[in-house]
Amino acid sequence: MRDPKCINEVITGRGGNYIMPFLWMHGEGKEIILDELDQIGDCGIREVCVESRPHPDFMGDLWWEEMDALMAAAKEKNMRIWLLDDSHFPTGYGNGVYQTNKEKAKVYLKEAHMDICGPGEEIAITVEPFLRDAEELLGIWLYERPDLGSRALSGERYREVTGELEDGMVYLSVPEGSYRLMVLYTTREGGGRCHYMNPIDEESVRLFLNTVYEPHFERYQAEFGTTFAGFFSDEPELGNTPEYHFEERLGTANIALPWSRQLRQRLEELWGPEYAGFLPALWYDMGARTGEIRWTYMDQVTLLVKYCFSCQIGRWCAEHGVEYIGHLIEDDNAHGRTGCSLGHYFRAQEGQNMSGIDVVLTQIFPGFTGTIHQWAASDRDGEFFHFGLGKLGSSGACLDPQKAGRAMCEIFGAYGWGEGVSLMKWLTDHMLVRGINEFVPHAFSPAFPDEDCPPHFYARGNNPQYPFFKKLMGYMNRMSHLFHGGTRRRQAAVLYHADSEWGGEAMCFQKPVRELLEHQMDCDVVPADLLISVPEFHDHELHINGNRYRVFIIPACSRLPIQAARFLEQAYRNRIPVFMVDRLPECMTDGTALPQEAKMWMRVVPLHELATAAEAVSEPFVCLNRTEKDLRVCCYDRTDTTIYFFFNENSYRRLEADIRIPFLQGKQFRIYEGMKNCIQNVNEDEALREYAPVTCLNGETNLIHLCLRPGEAVCCFTVEEGEETLKNEPASAAPGSLELRKQISVDTDWKVSKAVYGNGADFEPCLEIKAGGRLPNLNGKGYFPRFCGTFRYEGIFCLEEEAEKMEKIILELPDISECARISVNGRYAGDLLTNFHYLDISEYLRKGVNYLMIEVTNTLVWNRHDERSVWMQLPPTGMRRPPVLHCYGR
Repeated sequence: MRDPKCINEVITGRGGNYIMPFLWMHGEGKEIILDELDQIGDCGIREVCVESRPHPDFMGDLWWEEMDALMAAAKEKNMRIWLLDDSHFPTGYGNGVYQTNKEKAKVYLKEAHMDICGPGEEIAITVEPFLRDAEELLGIWLYERPDLGSRALSGERYREVTGELEDGMVYLSVPEGSYRLMVLYTTREGGGRCHYMNPIDEESVRLFLNTVYEPHFERYQAEFGTTFAGFFSDEPELGNTPEYHFEERLGTANIALPWSRQLRQRLEELWGPEYAGFLPALWYDMGARTGEIRWTYMDQVTLLVKYCFSCQIGRWCAEHGVEYIGHLIEDDNAHGRTGCSLGHYFRAQEGQNMSGIDVVLTQIFPGFTGTIHQWAASDRDGEFFHFGLGKLGSSGACLDPQKAGRAMCEIFGAYGWGEGVSLMKWLTDHMLVRGINEFVPHAFSPAFPDEDCPPHFYARGNNPQYPFFKKLMGYMNRMSHLFHGGTRRRQAAVLYHADSEWGGEAMCFQKPVRELLEHQMDCDVVPADLLISVPEFHDHELHINGNRYRVFIIPACSRLPIQAARFLEQAYRNRIPVFMVDRLPECMTDGTALPQEAKMWMRVVPLHELATAAEAVSEPFVCLNRTEKDLRVCCYDRTDTTIYFFFNENSYRRLEADIRIPFLQGKQFRIYEGMKNCIQNVNEDEALREYAPVTCLNGETNLIHLCLRPGEAVCCFTVEEGEETLKNEPASAAPGSLELRKQISVDTDWKVSKAVYGNGADFEPCLEIKAGGRLPNLNGKGYFPRFCGTFRYEGIFCLEEEAEKMEKIILELPDISECARISVNGRYAGDLLTNFHYLDISEYLRKGVNYLMIEVTNTLVWNRHDERSVWMQLPPTGMRRPPVLHCYGR
């Protein structure tokens, strides 16, 4: 067998499973839940993540009854079960345990203050009202105010006055001047998730494990590591502020901040017994040391998240033979901040067996790549979602040995019923090309109608696009299999910016990443923690966990992480270019001066010149004849092949480019068609290149022409020259042997009928359109705006000499939406799940009259008008322009 092993495995149906969709549990009863499990298995999916959030009796009798049935059915079907690890969203509620164990719940650091105008002798300040919800008083401090036009406090002129507190009053004397009295205390009230687990407290997390994880182990321990795969944490958070303020950072007045006994111990060790005197800098400017204080606080908070939360749960899972996965809130750059996230993406996922991200609520939508992008929860940051989110996931997967290259994305959720399978296919390719290779589709719901975060894929048989969704799941599984077990080629490592942002100004990492991706250069996002003992250097390359980089890029920042500053000398000695975007840092994150030599070890490069500079010192794996900002490329090396994945992210414009691929001498390209699960030879006929995604040029094996329709992706792999592959389709004729002879517009009379999906109803006539007549939006005004299901177009066309003399006839549907199924002369010809609408129908045609049937299936949005879909633009339904036949002959 000459095929690459991974290609052979997917072709012969021996690929693995990389999909674990959410299955929502509402307490519907065993029969309905098991039917939903059957539907999941019918999609070729072998794992499922049980979503406990909507269940009315989590860990009660009904829960165990339904879970027992689900576990037994999964075992019988050789499927695996993951469990979303809490009864309420987000992870950390602990099934209500913190309401009765308040001493283990979140605790917050808060301040209260009042201004004092001196001079004053033995004045008294009433602070008792500030302390009524206090758990512990950390101290009372008096600070000079150097500028009454700001909230700034003096970092040099302050003193502790805790000893002057008596019976709720502080007694003190002050000279002339302006002062602020700061009362620093802890409380379990006034934050965002008051009765939730504290992720920076080891004992609090242990209580969570005892409450949720241990009972499931006790009941299913015989299946742990087999049928019971592991646990999924969903968006755990520091939760010091309510709701979702994605820009929650230190320096914001009047907010509660994360706190714990262990955090106090660490700060006291670092700052001494008078540590509390530094804490006001977390809210207000205190001069030169402000940045250092904020960075130190966040550094310790996120290290505690790592040790107390993620690593503790990861250790428990490892000791019990299961795995631990999930994701935190990444939205709008929150991944490096407090509030609704955990302060540091990489530290927060340290104990997990896969990296994790999610894309929900129209965060990613074709074309919306700017920093201002309206999605359901915000009007920013499309640039992060398009260029940062996926790279966070794929980077975490390959940099951490424990994750073994597995990058998970929760996907499709809460886009609304307006999200059809064509958009799902686009989102899948968007993630695949960025290195994501495990998926949690959101969601299967046993209830219908269910207004909770649609779409729901089966919807109790009411989703008309479910047959197309099943095809998409086959594609997703097969493509994910190809991207496991090898190494993705990158040219650059980009420094993760969170550490720099904690204490100063910092450019978000996605800005340099965008410059690279839009120039077909791949990269990883590397946290500063990995720059101390982990890196290795070989042949002028940086190696981290077996991943190789030729250039290191630091986004613009005022404070450079200490680890990165120490790394600079190593990079210089090993001739690794270090590019500093836009400007040099002012100092290091701990406030110390940047070594003078470090300025020589970095080259300042303007952001808009970054890709050109990086390409000059690295080895590109593709070279284009011109810039194509919408083309994404992933190159993946396996032991017996190299896989190239090309994706046109523009959903409106066709992309054409000539590409030279280095290092292909002695090898040939083949195309793996993931939707059809077959291998094709690369087109060598110039006349057909408009319809072929890849065409060899000039007989050279390493020079190809890409022609990708809007939203089209193509997967290619290498084989040694002269080798045959398992399942090649017939090779095209010799170059130049075909030419376009005729184009025929199928402008015929159309009979249109409609049928609702899922109720067994026959198609009923609804419209007749005469040849040359307008092809309307069938869900548009004056037609069928509330109809959900399938519209069937039936028409005829005649072929005389074309049927005998034409070697290839391609059907193009220039404007059609949403998903379509095509039949020619009563024979199924293919499905169209995306917006590149053409099919080779040569084998189905006959001389004379031909019968064409086009069935277009829309989404439930037209019937449901759900609130989630308001953030989407809905394309018109049906055919808007007549089909065209492109006839090629010798």
